[in-house]
Amino acid sequence: MGVEAVHELKSLYPLTWLVCIAKVSRSGYYKWRKNQRIRMERQLKEQILKEHIMAIHHSRPFYGYPRVTIALKKEGFHINQLNQKFKTSQYNQLYVTDISV
Repeated sequence: MGVEAVHELKSLYPLTWLVCIAKVSRSGYYKWRKNQRIRMERQLKEQILKEHIMAIHHSRPFYGYPRVTIALKKEGFHINQLNQKFKTSQYNQLYVTDISV
């Protein structure tokens, strides 16, 4: 049982019982509830972005990420690309992969 279950059952049972059973702090539950709106807005933005990416991919399937990024910027999206440099001083200490769908 997690904070989602606590939220769903809070109208049926006392919150004190639910957080105890779920092993969630009361303050943790209230923090989750406070940030729920922000999470929902982020998920909506990500869904809209995904739909636009898929539309670009269906119209131009040969586009890679640079051209898709340019197309999205032309549509008014602000794309934040992360340039991460991975360095290590020893071999076999760091592995990086990319999973593309």
